[in-house]
Amino acid sequence: MLPEAGAAKVEVFDISGRRVRTLFSGDLDSGAHPLHWDGRTDSGNRVGAGVYLVRAKARSLEASRKIVLIP
Repeated sequence: MLPEAGAAKVEVFDISGRRVRTLFSGDLDSGAHPLHWDGRTDSGNRVGAGVYLVRAKARSLEASRKIVLIP
């Protein structure tokens, strides 16, 4: 949930810290904005099952969560 409108970026990283996919990069209004990751890299290749980190940044907000991908 974004408390205020502005620039935002949501990225997925592998457990080694390499960026796998940018899910969103741009301006958003305040509020909730659901995103879906299809388990693919920016170039369209499927990634393997495992633990990934999702990081969201927007103005004063920065959050990260571990997710488990089970294809």
